Amino acid sequence: MPKQEPSKKLKRYIDNRLNGTDKQTASLKADYSVSTSKSVKNSIESTKNYEELLNEYLPDSLILGALRDDIKGKPRFRATEINIASKIKGMQSDKLDITSNGNVIKGFNFITNNPQKGSVKPVNKKDE
Repeated sequence: MPKQEPSKKLKRYIDNRLNGTDKQTASLKADYSVSTSKSVKNSIESTKNYEELLNEYLPDSLILGALRDDIKGKPRFRATEINIASKIKGMQSDKLDITSNGNVIKGFNFITNNPQKGSVKPVNKKDE
């Protein structure tokens, strides 16, 4: 079976991302639907074509080479470009989402009973 060529939309999406546009805006500018733009990671970025095209645009050697050059010589400020490229390649994440799924997380709040001795006692919210 012949290899499927990446779509023009996909190429525009990657170009937009390489120019610093966020995922949702980049997908809309590339003419993807609003619903697709709301789930870019599970739609556009989960395809084999995306991964292959991204590797053509941003081979790991390019990113690592740019980092090496910056570290060695600092000929100019390229941190923004490197940051964008590494985010797109999945080398870092935009944010970390940690939730309790709506459940109360129990813990300790500590107050000092005697500052000289440094003793502490756990305090529950209902005791305050």
